[in-house]
Amino acid sequence: MHGRALDWEDVSLPPWVWAESGAEPQAFDLVCLVDVTYNVAIFPSLLKTLLALLKPATGVPAREIGKETLVLLAWKERDPTGAEKELWRLAEEAGLVLELVGSDHAHGGMPVEFWVGRLRR
Repeated sequence: MHGRALDWEDVSLPPWVWAESGAEPQAFDLVCLVDVTYNVAIFPSLLKTLLALLKPATGVPAREIGKETLVLLAWKERDPTGAEKELWRLAEEAGLVLELVGSDHAHGGMPVEFWVGRLRR
């Protein structure tokens, strides 16, 4: 397992996204998002990239029946105006449902919230 950076403003996902997942391209089990809500102007690009990861390109086998790619989002509110919550509205419009599954108040200030996302069926 390893990580690489994705440029959210690229028109499409780079070929290595699927090529490095193993001998045969396959869908992901989990996409983790941490510290990604600080710039509301980039939300449309972030969401486009996320949806591309959740809906694999042609040639990537579909998930087995009953399995889906999950999104794990760790979020800590930074903007007291609530502007960061725009991501939830945009996600819902795009068919990605985010559900709060926990929070951690041990980090001082606002709590870190943990959200799980799934594509609406």
